[in-house]
Amino acid sequence: MTDKIKTLAFPNPDVHRLVVELSQAHSGPAGLTIPREEEDVTITSTPYTVAPRALAAALRFADEVSETHTRVSRAILPNVPEDKRIYWDFACCVSASRPEPSRNRVVITITLQDAEATKRYALPNKLQDRFSRRKWIALIEYILCRLEKMNNERAYCRPSLSRYARIDEIECRLSILRDHKHLPQYEETLRLTDSGLGPARFPNTKIVEDFFNSHPHWKPASIKRGLR
Repeated sequence: MTDKIKTLAFPNPDVHRLVVELSQAHSGPAGLTIPREEEDVTITSTPYTVAPRALAAALRFADEVSETHTRVSRAILPNVPEDKRIYWDFACCVSASRPEPSRNRVVITITLQDAEATKRYALPNKLQDRFSRRKWIALIEYILCRLEKMNNERAYCRPSLSRYARIDEIECRLSILRDHKHLPQYEETLRLTDSGLGPARFPNTKIVEDFFNSHPHWKPASIKRGLR
């Protein structure tokens, strides 16, 4: 896409190359590894020096934690294709996401109704191996999967991101409300911290199974029983 507007937006070829590399940081676990390692890059014909890996890490992690209700429109929600609906419904549940630099953390607030928590969706391709015995996933399970990924992204980006900010923890305030009653049915605060893995590989810390083992009443089947 940048090639189409290169002349207008990126007349400096060094800037264009860096923008392409930073954009590719979204492409997957290997995307953050760009050619310059940790070296700063001076942009020719300008007074600017940038740190590509640090910028790529900041962009990637910021994008991960900013998927909130502000990024979707409830007005067009009924027209969202069925295979994309789970992503929209997840974003609708994230009522707030804010950094707390003084405490080296990001705080995520997720609130949903009990009927929404047990709603089933077609299993996304990226989770097929995780839930290989079935073809569906409940929203509460998907939320935990996303929190798990969010924390792994934090650990992965942290070494390069630390040039600008140190994020040691994601605190998630998770609430399920009784349908038609604005009273909490379930409330839990999750603190997601380091996996202990080095930056050379993408972390794979699991939280979903541990959470359901410690909080069996949060399982979709248990929530459904409470609706009856």
